[in-house]
Amino acid sequence: MEKAISPRKQKRYDRIRSRLLGPHDIRYRGPLSYRYLRIIAWLSLAIGQILVINALGEKLFKWDALSPIGVSVIQYFSSFSTPFFIIASFGLVLSNHQKYKNFLVTFGLGFLGLGLGLSIFYLRYIHGLVISMGAGGSIFADAVDTTFSNRMHVNVFADLFMFVLFCYFINTKPKKVFTGKKLIIFRLFAIIPILYAVLCYLLRTFSYLNYFELSIYFIPFMTTKSPVIFALFIIAALWIKNREKLFLKIGATKEEYHHFLTTNKNSLSFSITLSILCGAAFLFEILVMTGFIIYCVAKDYPVEAFAFYLSIYGVGDSFVMIIAIPFIMLYSYTRTHKNKMIDYIIPVVGVALTAFVYLEGTYQLLQRFLHP
Repeated sequence: MEKAISPRKQKRYDRIRSRLLGPHDIRYRGPLSYRYLRIIAWLSLAIGQILVINALGEKLFKWDALSPIGVSVIQYFSSFSTPFFIIASFGLVLSNHQKYKNFLVTFGLGFLGLGLGLSIFYLRYIHGLVISMGAGGSIFADAVDTTFSNRMHVNVFADLFMFVLFCYFINTKPKKVFTGKKLIIFRLFAIIPILYAVLCYLLRTFSYLNYFELSIYFIPFMTTKSPVIFALFIIAALWIKNREKLFLKIGATKEEYHHFLTTNKNSLSFSITLSILCGAAFLFEILVMTGFIIYCVAKDYPVEAFAFYLSIYGVGDSFVMIIAIPFIMLYSYTRTHKNKMIDYIIPVVGVALTAFVYLEGTYQLLQRFLHP
C-alpha cells in the first residue's frame, strides 16, 4: 500500500511538475552540438600522441622537439578527449539518437584497435630500431622500455568502453535471460567495468612505486584516467538514471518524462549539473593536493617529491574539467545535424590523424637514426 502524500508535499510536487513539464520550453540552446565535441575529442586524441614520439626522440637521440611549456600545453589539450567523448555520448543517448550498444561497438573497437596498434608500433618499429643498433642498442633498451611504458597510458577508449559498459548494465533492460527478478544480476554486472578501472589504477600506481614492472604489451589496454574522473561520470550516469524515478514520484508519466528529455530545459539542466560535478571534482582534488603539500612539508620532502606523488596518484586530472566547463555550458544535446554522413567521416579522419602522428614520428626517428 502506497504511503499517502501530504497536501503540502503534493502542492510542491505540482509546482515542480508545472515548472518542468509546462508547455513552454526555454529559448536558450547552446551553440555546440555533439559533433563539435567529437571533433575536439579526436583532435585532442591525435595531438596527444605527439608526447609519445617526443619522449622517445628525447630518450634515443637527445632530440627535444618540444619545450616544457609545449609538453604541458599538449598534455592539457590531450586531456579533453575522454570527457568530450563521454559528454557527446551522453547527449546522443538522451536525445535518443543512439543506443548504448552502438557505443559499445564503437568504443570497444577503438579500445582493441588502439591497444593493438600501440603494441604493434612498439614491437615493429621502436623495439626493432633499438635492436638494429646492435651492441649499442642494449644501452638504450631499458631506458626506451621505461620511457615508452610511461607514455603508453594513452588509450582513452579503455576509459570510454568501461564507462559505456557501466551505463549499459545499469540502463538496459534485457528481453531474454535476465528478466524479472534476474534483472538484479544483470545490474550487478556494472561492477565489472568499475573493478577493471580500479585494477588498472592500482597496477599503474604500484608500478610507479616500483613494486613490480608492468608488461609493455599490457599497458596500452589499461584505462588512463584517475578514479576521480571516472567517479564524476559514474555519478552523472546515476543522476540521469534516477531522474525518471523522481519524475514519476512527482506524478509525471513516462511519456511526459521522455518528452522532457527532448527539451532545451533538460539540456541546460544536464549542462549545469555536469558543470557542478566538475567543480566538485576540482575542489576535491584541491583538498587532496593540500593534503600532499602538508605531508611533504611535515616530512621535509623537496618539491620534486611533491610532484612525484601527485603524478603517481593521478592528482590533477580533474583540473582540465574546470577548463571544460565553458564548453559544457555551450553544449546542447538537442542540437542535431541533417547530414549524418559527416558523423561517419569524423572518426575515420580522427583515426587517420592519429596514425599520421605515429607514421610521421617514426619517419623522424628513423631520420635521426640514419643521419645522427
